[in-house]
Amino acid sequence: MPSPALGTDVGVVHRATDRLLALQERDGSWRDYDLEPGRSDAWITAVAGTCLASVFPEDERVHAACARAAAFLEAERRAAGWGYNRNAACDADTTSWVVRFLAQRDRISRADAESLLRPFFDAEGRAHTFNAARFGSWAHAHEDVTPNAGLALLAAGVPVEQLRTLRETHLAVFRPGTGWTSFWWSSDSYANALSLEFLDASGGIPDPVRHGLVLPEGDPPSAFEAAQRLTVRTLLGLDPGDEIAWLHAAQLPDGSWSGAPVLRVPDQSDGARYSEHADTSAILTTGLVIRALRGGRTPPGSVGECDRSARS
Repeated sequence: MPSPALGTDVGVVHRATDRLLALQERDGSWRDYDLEPGRSDAWITAVAGTCLASVFPEDERVHAACARAAAFLEAERRAAGWGYNRNAACDADTTSWVVRFLAQRDRISRADAESLLRPFFDAEGRAHTFNAARFGSWAHAHEDVTPNAGLALLAAGVPVEQLRTLRETHLAVFRPGTGWTSFWWSSDSYANALSLEFLDASGGIPDPVRHGLVLPEGDPPSAFEAAQRLTVRTLLGLDPGDEIAWLHAAQLPDGSWSGAPVLRVPDQSDGARYSEHADTSAILTTGLVIRALRGGRTPPGSVGECDRSARS
């Protein structure tokens, strides 16, 4: 079991885990948000499952819940992967989260993961949330999706050497000071946390990034933001005490953290216009918080016993 971040009260994580387990639907899914296509199921299930399996891979209750979630996701699979829900087209980010989750449980092959995600990449190694021009700005390359797709491929056993172009392309768009830009989220801290996790897993965080990223100051505006800042600090080896203390104080009596309207849904014809939405059941927020409190990365050995690097 991974160690909690320095100063974390383990009881905080256990209460949050109990809350997530209680929110799982009878069909094995987790559902949250309320957008035009309805509530999200595949995306939220994959995020919640990934976070829980990362934090407590050997907990019997978590194991059983994740087995039900995996069965739900396998039943919901379409030819192109997975989407926000059945009413939405398949997208790279949801498919990446599902691949990460199924890979943790050794329920997807390297070849399968590559075939699902390859159509979302361009020749430069950038991931596009959607791969059809009709989606407008949603089909552009997105800096908060590319590292997640890279993490999914790594989780499925794709050798680091094969992701060199993806890594170099993503490093090339790093901006000293702000880092990477989020398209789907109100804060760049999300893109930065995922990017650092990918770099850490694919060869290490280069010094120009490690020393060139300027971290936000002051209290975070939401638990979601606090989780991203905590993950960034943990991956950079910095003292995460302020974020941990803030999250301890902000935990609700039911074990969750309040969702906030940080998910952006940009206008397809003009990505600069957008609406913002909160996870009304706080499933995504709570999952990302407990994962951040437990270290912000998938621990080695939690992705199954077989050597997936040998798969073709």
